[in-house]
Amino acid sequence: DQYTLGEDRTLRGHIDDFVWSQTILQQIPNPSGNLITGGLGEPKFLISLAAFTDGWGRPQKDGPALRSIALITYANWLLEQSNTTHVTQKIWPIVKLDLDYVSTRWNSSGYDLWEEVSSASFFTSAVQHRALRQGVTFAKKIGQTGITNKWAIQADNILCFLQTFWNPIGLHITSNTKRGRSGIDANSALASIHTFDASAGCDAATFQPCSDKALASLKVYVDSFRAIYTINNGTAAHDAVATGRYPEDVYYGGNPWYLTTAAVAEQLYDALIVWKAQKSVAVTSISLAFFQQFLPSIQPGIYMSSSKTYTILVNAIKQHADD
Repeated sequence: DQYTLGEDRTLRGHIDDFVWSQTILQQIPNPSGNLITGGLGEPKFLISLAAFTDGWGRPQKDGPALRSIALITYANWLLEQSNTTHVTQKIWPIVKLDLDYVSTRWNSSGYDLWEEVSSASFFTSAVQHRALRQGVTFAKKIGQTGITNKWAIQADNILCFLQTFWNPIGLHITSNTKRGRSGIDANSALASIHTFDASAGCDAATFQPCSDKALASLKVYVDSFRAIYTINNGTAAHDAVATGRYPEDVYYGGNPWYLTTAAVAEQLYDALIVWKAQKSVAVTSISLAFFQQFLPSIQPGIYMSSSKTYTILVNAIKQHADD
């Protein structure tokens, strides 16, 4: 993004080196398999581009999806520069292998982004769905339409599966399904910001940052850390706090982490982008508790940007994210 947005044009060489390295890594047999049997799910290689054969949490099936998302972003920029040949010859082969992997293996277990639990993972499914949707659009753009129907069908299936992670009683996303944890996890906020699409508005099916389900889940996630970490002692029930990976975490003491804390703020900033663009905030029975942190008297409804309620909410949520 830094390169394609024009923020740092010195990165081109590094990006092209990355593209080159991925053409090699995709072909290397490893403990997860080879190119045909599942090797694209291997999470770790040596810096020499050789296979890492020691024990690890493998496979991790978010990798091919995340790689394809990044490369499609770069490819779209190259197409805008009329560099179609580089896209079709260098980038498309990598993306096609990755998305073929996603489309055929998304419905089997793999390790989560913390490399601890082998199960269905909300984050993995969310980025897989985004990758296939973007892949369909990208493939059509460069005339590779033969595969798009298969990818589109599997994207629909993943979107349907994504709904099963929602806990309607606890009003939160159950980020993973094994090892006896609550499923309350930074995984959900990270998925929301990794799949953020301002043009999707507050779509609940894809758990967009400003959707009622994503906001309700964010509140449950943040609140789960209020009484765990000493640094959060003395904070009011509506104040911003430091968060960690998940409340049951014991790795190195299960401490708060600035990356997950920043993810909370990023989800709120993403939500603010959409609210300001659509000039309204929608409050539902699902997201009511989230909004009551900032305005206790709030009731379900749609609040237009011309209203006092809208102004109070967006200002308070912006301050909360800044804190």
